[in-house]
Amino acid sequence: MSSQHESLPAAVYVIDAEPEAARALARGLAARGLEAEAFTDWSGLEVALRTRPPRALVLDLDAVGPERLAALRGQPLVCLTAQADGRLRLRALRAGASACLGKPVDVELLAARLELLLADPAAYRVLMVDDDRAFLELQAGRLRAAGFDVLALTEPLAALEAAPGFAPDVFVLDLYMPEADGAELTRLIRDDPRLREVPIVLLSGERDTGQHARAIAAGAVDFLLKPPEFEHFVERLLARAAQRRGEVLRAAALPPAPTLADD
Repeated sequence: MSSQHESLPAAVYVIDAEPEAARALARGLAARGLEAEAFTDWSGLEVALRTRPPRALVLDLDAVGPERLAALRGQPLVCLTAQADGRLRLRALRAGASACLGKPVDVELLAARLELLLADPAAYRVLMVDDDRAFLELQAGRLRAAGFDVLALTEPLAALEAAPGFAPDVFVLDLYMPEADGAELTRLIRDDPRLREVPIVLLSGERDTGQHARAIAAGAVDFLLKPPEFEHFVERLLARAAQRRGEVLRAAALPPAPTLADD
């Protein structure tokens, strides 16, 4: 394989024993902005893995078999299977797959899982508000170390002024704050047409499920207990931010709505 080919950006590798199935899935992913390359045999995939490492792998377990998974450990991996056997799916997850989806696969769902798997935290902006300065600085620092762009504020109403210019992909709000609590601030954010679609995650040590319900009713999408388990916290923020960024990109790609002059 030439060095010119090796210098190309890595693709998502799709492997399925059925050539048309592999090509169709690769085309479906490409149509959703994910460069994809189809393989129908393990030897061809092995050569590609050595010469041009992929961004991620989509592997048909029914075609390849779970015993091959050990050779792929460390690769971003999504498995597919038509089998309902939960033990097979569990084996795939334990071998390092991030997901094991049923066949026939929903290409939109697969693309969304791949986007999340490949998400770079540095691409996402988090606006975090908490009146506990020590907690705020600790969590904001950890998120920055993970690659997020974080704007950390201790005054709830200041977030309303700063948010449009910062353009966050996700808000993280404390539930209990003196100036305005998290549920109230959520309502104010939802009333701003520039911000109303941005996902809001609330944090609190509050274990009263009634307060959780109040936060969700105000428009929050998640409620996490303080202090959040960090890996889970990052996973939630990545999922919400990636979902939001995808919505923005899809909206930008849509043709303008027709006007009376267009009729």
